[in-house]
Amino acid sequence: MKKLICALLTMMCSILYCEYQFEIKNPYSATILGSIDGISEVNKKIPTKDYTIKLSKMGIVPKNLWYHKEFKFSLVSQKKPAPLVFLLAGTGSSYNSYKMKKFQAIFYNAGYHVLSISSPINSNFMVAGSSSKLPGILMEDGMDIYNIMTAAYNKIKSKIKVTDFHLVGYSLGGTEAAFVSYIDDEKHTFNFKRVYMINPAVDLHTSALLLDSFLGAGSIAKQKIAMMLDFISHSAPSIIGNEYSSTLTEEAIYNIFQNLKLSDDEMKGIIGLAFRISSIDLNYITDVLNNKKIYIKYSVKKFENTLKYFQRINYATFEDYLNKIMIPTLKSKHKMTVEQIRESLFLGQIKDYLKTTDKIVVVTNEDELILTKENIQFLKDTFDKRLILFPRGGHCGNMYFSENVELMLNYLGNGEFRYENK
Repeated sequence: MKKLICALLTMMCSILYCEYQFEIKNPYSATILGSIDGISEVNKKIPTKDYTIKLSKMGIVPKNLWYHKEFKFSLVSQKKPAPLVFLLAGTGSSYNSYKMKKFQAIFYNAGYHVLSISSPINSNFMVAGSSSKLPGILMEDGMDIYNIMTAAYNKIKSKIKVTDFHLVGYSLGGTEAAFVSYIDDEKHTFNFKRVYMINPAVDLHTSALLLDSFLGAGSIAKQKIAMMLDFISHSAPSIIGNEYSSTLTEEAIYNIFQNLKLSDDEMKGIIGLAFRISSIDLNYITDVLNNKKIYIKYSVKKFENTLKYFQRINYATFEDYLNKIMIPTLKSKHKMTVEQIRESLFLGQIKDYLKTTDKIVVVTNEDELILTKENIQFLKDTFDKRLILFPRGGHCGNMYFSENVELMLNYLGNGEFRYENK
């Protein structure tokens, strides 16, 4: 009888307490809906203040990018001494995107100061924060982020009292957090207490190819992009008016399509479009900054309409950026081989550090869209007990789910990193 009761209690525990409760089982739905869940509910009372810094050795800013001559970031501050979280944005996202604001609210309400940094593939970072003007080289991007964090903290440190420092990044920001931690363990400016990587890419090239494949190839992809942009322009003319706008964000795209009944292929296309917008920006801005004249063969005027560059750049991919701009430039300027360049996009270049440090943990999902089976195995081999794989959630679709948030705050606050289904 006792054995039967124990068995029933164990079964009830697995059903009521241990089973992961995130309800969206489709990874594409999770990626889209999870990214905009509660988009109108972000606490507007969070005391956020925007700042700018002008970094040295950034070179001449092109006339049509004049509004990016200073690097932008934000601070959410507590009125009392508190730990500070440096928050790193995902691919192409800005410091004040919806996802970043959601994290800011979570951390502020948990008692943290929050200093938010845009992605190196964000236009403001490329112009005002990138030393090489060739984002994607993870160690260089990590050093740029680190220098920006140092300058940003120096600007605001008189306004807050910090007890200790933490580092959190999601998506590409999660990958970059590993390199920033590696650099800080050599320079000891912040001496991060804990580092939390959310849904990181393992290999930028592999992840980019996966996301680009969601649109298909060649003319089919371009037709899909043109159709979706046309739909957006009619559904939300404030997002795409007569000229390209930075309001065409990942969250804005997902929000427009959220109420439509879509097939897996259609949802993949929307996710692929959100990534492709970042790739178009990446190709356009690096072409202008490096004066490559691959797409833009003349000097662009200060207030010139930029919508036409969608067609001129021909909806260029991340692979186009690698093959047309990054690889040729690095081969000629720094004599790097293609193999060295590919390695620079890979988290594995600091594997020895990641295997031995005890301050970094990783969370991702078994149905993650930007990782291959080999990528997931790399995370298992590298982080071992410092990795948690949730059974579902797609790409960043479960970041704000209650169980995920509780796990994150428990780790940052108490150093506890436990999940029942691990």
